[in-house]
Amino acid sequence: MTNEYLLDRNYHQYTDVEEFKNYELINCVVYEMAVRNLDVLILSLIWNILSKNISLTKKLEKFILKRKKDFNFLNNKENIFEDINLKSIVREKLEDSYFFNIQSNEKWINYYNFSPVYNLKFNSFNECNNNLEKNSHSYNYIECHSQRNIHTGFLVETSLSFIHTIETDKKDFNFHEVKRSIKANFSRPVIKASKNFSKLSSLEYINFALPEKELVSYILHLKKEFNKNYSILPTLSEITLEKHYKIEDINNFNSIDWADCFFIYDYYQKSTFSINETAKYLQEIFNKYHGIKINKLKFEIKKGESKTKYIPFDFYIENKDKFLKQNRIINDYYSISTIKSRYKLMQIFIENLGYKTLIGG
Repeated sequence: MTNEYLLDRNYHQYTDVEEFKNYELINCVVYEMAVRNLDVLILSLIWNILSKNISLTKKLEKFILKRKKDFNFLNNKENIFEDINLKSIVREKLEDSYFFNIQSNEKWINYYNFSPVYNLKFNSFNECNNNLEKNSHSYNYIECHSQRNIHTGFLVETSLSFIHTIETDKKDFNFHEVKRSIKANFSRPVIKASKNFSKLSSLEYINFALPEKELVSYILHLKKEFNKNYSILPTLSEITLEKHYKIEDINNFNSIDWADCFFIYDYYQKSTFSINETAKYLQEIFNKYHGIKINKLKFEIKKGESKTKYIPFDFYIENKDKFLKQNRIINDYYSISTIKSRYKLMQIFIENLGYKTLIGG
């Protein structure tokens, strides 16, 4: 095998995925899938050109026009790069058909190396946010104050309103209303199913003064009941008897597994070799990145621990003969069949819009 690989597993595009937290994992993974869908990429490029966020080069124009025929609503448009009315149509198409909100982060197309407008300067997905935002305004006799506190994983929006009365010699305020809401603040923009498929529901009167055990127990109870019967929260598509498919259960995948899946998919997109040959390259890359799996000797096994371990690839190469003499069982980090099955799975998620099923679509 060669040391000249098409992609680097250490690239931020994949190490970022490893950092996704458990509470945001599926949303962020779905976002990563959506941006790899070619239709989403084309429509996002058109929207950004119309929004003057990126310049239209001859190379970019050729890239888009080559795929224009894939969209029926564009075929009767003469100049899609100047028709400003297309902006809202493209945005609605992305939201309804692909569950993708283009306005949530229009700069993503500069961040990923599979984008035709990839820019090396965009090595960080998220821009810095202020931890506190405040706003105040008045109308008639109501004065409103809003505050937005940004935290890790969530943000809190608080709105206070007062009845404002002015008498001859004093200014007075009477409390009117307070509203609070907690919203997601994830590593990637929130992906929402369109109204036909959405399982989003409001959960009223959550009291954070209650014990943690009680709050968690209640949420788990709701989730278990929902898992027993998905029709508890019927979507519009289910009510109208639309059918949608389910795909392989991937609940046991962690952030590292998903990072590997995206790397596998992206590598296959660039490779000109056969599926099997490409899998061999990927197997070598993963062995170098994650290590080699070997069985432990009897004296190495402690109670309650795994009977196998991973060792660095370079260490394995240096001690390969020693391990063979010890009759160690040596395995690659991923088998060829696993790599190929992961690629097929990602094709379903990305190219066939299977990612929509992960968030209720």
